[in-house]
Amino acid sequence: MVRGFVFLVFCLFTSVNISKAFVPENIKLKVVVINSFDGNQLQSSFTVKVTLDPGGQEIKLTNNKKETYYDIPRGKVLKISVTAVGFYNEVKSFETENLSDGDILEIQLNPKPSGRLQLTTIDADTKDPVTSDVEIVFFSRVNKEKINEQNPQILYYYELNGKYKITTNAKGYLKDTRELELDINAEQKTETVVIELIKNRMQQEISLFDLSTNLKISAGTVSINHMETGQKIFDGKIENGRVLFDGNRNDNYTIITTVPGFMEFKSPFVLDGKPKKYGLSPSSSLQIDVFDEESSERLGIELEITSPTGKKSKLNTSNKQAYSYIPTETGTYSIASKANGYINRSGSFFVKSLAAGSTFYTFRLKKGSNEYVISVFDFETKNPINNAIIKVYSEQSKEIAGKVTKNQKSVNLDAEKKHFFEVSAIGYNDFTANVETNKSIEVFLKKKVSDVLETFEITVVDEQTKLPIKDARLRVFESDNKAIALSFDPSRSVFISNKVNPKLSYNYEASAKGYNNLKQQLNLTQNKIQLVMTAFEISNFYFSAIDAFTKEKIDANFKIQVEKVEIKQDLEGDRKRVSLSATNNYSLEVKKDNFKSISKVIDRREAVNSAFVVPLFRESYPILFKVKNKLDPSKTPEIKATLKTKNDNKSEELSFNLDKNGFFGNISSDGNYTLEIQIPDFENYTGAFMLNQANPESLEYLLTLKPLKKAIEKVNKPVVETPKEEKVIAAKVPGVPSAALDIKKGIKYPLEGVNFEKSKTILVKGAETKLDGVVEYLKQNPKAQIEIAGHTDNEGLDQRLNQRLSEFRAKVVANYLFNKGIASERIITIGKGSTEPIVPNDTDENKAKNRRIEIMILED
Repeated sequence: MVRGFVFLVFCLFTSVNISKAFVPENIKLKVVVINSFDGNQLQSSFTVKVTLDPGGQEIKLTNNKKETYYDIPRGKVLKISVTAVGFYNEVKSFETENLSDGDILEIQLNPKPSGRLQLTTIDADTKDPVTSDVEIVFFSRVNKEKINEQNPQILYYYELNGKYKITTNAKGYLKDTRELELDINAEQKTETVVIELIKNRMQQEISLFDLSTNLKISAGTVSINHMETGQKIFDGKIENGRVLFDGNRNDNYTIITTVPGFMEFKSPFVLDGKPKKYGLSPSSSLQIDVFDEESSERLGIELEITSPTGKKSKLNTSNKQAYSYIPTETGTYSIASKANGYINRSGSFFVKSLAAGSTFYTFRLKKGSNEYVISVFDFETKNPINNAIIKVYSEQSKEIAGKVTKNQKSVNLDAEKKHFFEVSAIGYNDFTANVETNKSIEVFLKKKVSDVLETFEITVVDEQTKLPIKDARLRVFESDNKAIALSFDPSRSVFISNKVNPKLSYNYEASAKGYNNLKQQLNLTQNKIQLVMTAFEISNFYFSAIDAFTKEKIDANFKIQVEKVEIKQDLEGDRKRVSLSATNNYSLEVKKDNFKSISKVIDRREAVNSAFVVPLFRESYPILFKVKNKLDPSKTPEIKATLKTKNDNKSEELSFNLDKNGFFGNISSDGNYTLEIQIPDFENYTGAFMLNQANPESLEYLLTLKPLKKAIEKVNKPVVETPKEEKVIAAKVPGVPSAALDIKKGIKYPLEGVNFEKSKTILVKGAETKLDGVVEYLKQNPKAQIEIAGHTDNEGLDQRLNQRLSEFRAKVVANYLFNKGIASERIITIGKGSTEPIVPNDTDENKAKNRRIEIMILED
């Protein structure tokens, strides 16, 4: 029996030890975050950090397929820190000895007065999501966000009321810019915005037709060039009278056509997706026929045609059909035949317009050979002059074609008619004579006295600015179309030639990107020549100015320049009209007395209907801080107001205007101010102020002050003596007189030691102990009602946030009293913000004192 008892004790002892051995060393805990305002659990946009105290070792979240949890060693102190967008941070400590495996720890966060903007971007046509860059600007604060597949929407939290500018850029879409008026509130209301982006690339259709017949153009090519970049975006054939291509919406392009039988068409246009239609003018053509005068048979011979500018072209006619010649210039052309076995003839025709249609020209040649040979020699050396120019004319001064070989020209002439000839050669004097009966004519030319070659400088300039066009191209030709040598001085943008004979004539061709080509005779009257080019695209734009705050029109001074050259302005109504070309870079300077000037580079794309409206801020605005409360005029001398500038901490005393019932202050557009007002019978006012808070029309900012509550003296009841053995024990309230010391209604008592962490609703260590004294007092005085007032320091730009924070702090204290058994109907909470400091907010220690709680008994 004894042996059995020992065995039983051994088993029990073993069982106890085994159970202790299986007590888990770690416990699994979960953490949830709750919005204290509405009791809902936060699902995203928060961070939880779990550490062990002391030591600070961080515990990471364990994730597996079934659950997520924190694996915590038992016997440690757990410190949980939670941060969330739009909430005040919270830190809580837990003794793990008091926790069980699988416990859920609830952390409550107090919301900041704020709002949340939920923004997405989609294609305006397909409604599909679009990857984009979004910029949100509120005064000087700039937030840049990206929307993509990983981040399909933006959640942007804001803590200030006002207008927010949102700019969205996406590849292949037009830039979207808009302003939103956003408000903050304790509920953190979500503002949902969907931005529909419009595609930048779009298809354009252009139709082409014959102006003379209205029929579609069935052949030819079209090229489309971007006017600003010069990029060729289309170069293709015309099909069924039209072309289709893609380009950038609202950009400027140029169309150039090349169609046989039609003049080249060149025109600018704006790509807007709407079908466009252009008519082409038929080019002028000359139908040339050559016949035998006797048989009337069509002949195939060689012809030489000389254009009005001297360009020669040789062509061969056919004995089957007329030859179609397309003129390229207007004016008088000369034409001469070169037919073996016939007496050649010459003539002329006049082209008035390159779109004149078809005309006909006929030669009738006689058979025969009446050849004259004119040979040219040097008068002194008797050597042949091979570069001599020999021209033979009829009596009517029409040139007759012939065959040129070195220093000779052979020509068939009608012996029955009169003719004359001219001979010229470089460096020789010209020679003119009549053709006589001798068919072999020798001409001896005398050399000229040598001409002096001079240096000429040529500058190609913009018509509007008279500044050199840096990328201009220039070619200068002698009368025989031979180009002369030119050098270029890039430092002065000047073309130079030191081999110019002022006695000769020269032609030039000038071209530059964005300008109309020039092709004229060079004027050699001065050695410094200026060639003026006109921009291909030049348009009128209109400039005006407004007050950036009040939106009133103002008469400002505009200065528009190109490289310090001021551009002419014309007044049209109340706007300045200025011609701007696409080739020049213009700078704009706008000034007006008592306004802040502005300087910028003009971007023509910013114009709306060819108009620029420039906003200017005044140096300062006279804002009336108007008090809506009725004030006692007799206490006007006691009224004080101070306006402090946060940027440089400067202060300005504002004088009170009795007629306006307010204060005037000069406010800058970029200033950030603090307004402090002290008026008898009202609580002191402190608030942040910026210009955009004022009414832009009346230039007023309305204030409503809170009247002071009048303290009501409590009448003490007669003291009734009690037996000595019956002692009244009054509860001691830390920092507050006890009931035995006669607490009076309407008197504020600060709770010493009941303070808060900076910018938080978290009580400092030991504050709960102090509050327990208040609980005891209220329990001993069950009829007493209490007002709890929360106070903050003056940290932060927006004092409205401090006001909200003080209200939350008062509620934290009220919740503590309620949880200790004090009925909610006995408790009133108010927030004073930073308006009633007990010490100056000039040190961290003083600011800590101002983050306090005050109580006042309302009913006892």
